[in-house]
Amino acid sequence: MTSQEIANEILRQMKALDLNLMHCMGFNAPQVIEQGLAFKVNGLSFKGLIEVRLNASDLYDITLIPSNKRSGGPIRTFSGVFFDELMPLLETEVENRDTRSQK
Repeated sequence: MTSQEIANEILRQMKALDLNLMHCMGFNAPQVIEQGLAFKVNGLSFKGLIEVRLNASDLYDITLIPSNKRSGGPIRTFSGVFFDELMPLLETEVENRDTRSQK
């Protein structure tokens, strides 16, 4: 798969899993990156850039890069995330609402 195809699939999965959350996070400025998708968010507890990359195990590696390192905190990474765990993880990290334990 090309990076464009991977980015399109990530975006399709995100929309299918929780389009409302994408709006709540202030999802914007999507762009194709190597093996994935990058986009900006403006959430309650995180504002900045998120990179979602497909790894060799067909799982996602996610990097959260604060827009303002001083007030945004450290860069955070999550490895080996299944596609159906992507939106619950983003909801926890970007909107500070933990829904992962409610499944």
